[in-house]
Parts: sequence; structure tokens; C-alpha cells
Amino acid sequence: MAENALKPGEADPTRRRVTSVDVTGDAAMAIVELERPDAVVTDYMSLLKVDGRWLIVTKIFARGTRQEHVGGR
Repeated sequence: MAENALKPGEADPTRRRVTSVDVTGDAAMAIVELERPDAVVTDYMSLLKVDGRWLIVTKIFARGTRQEHVGGR
């Protein structure tokens, strides 16, 4: 089981926000930021529209401390 798994009824402290979406035709790139109590995770996702549905085809991420995020990278 994941170390950060929530217990039933427990609120998720992670704040999520989409910071960027760039679309060209059937291809797109999205950046999503997850602010956790101890870290900030930035997800970079490539998407492709297939049969009318957007699918995530690749994802990479960067993880930093909250202090690094507030102070700039």
C-alpha cells in the first residue's frame, strides 16, 4: 500500500491546479501542479485526441520542496 494513502473519510490535503494547457489539433501538453504539505510536484503530460477522447500518452514529473517552489527554481 502506498505510504501516503488516505484512510477512509480522511480529507486529501493536496491542492491541485492546471497551470498550462497548449493544444494544436489533436495534440496537447498540460502542466499540473500538486501542492502537498511537504513538497510541490509538477506533472508534465502529453495528450493525444483519439476517437474524440483525450488520452494521456506520456507523463514526467519534477518534485521539489515547498521552500524551493516559493523561492523559485
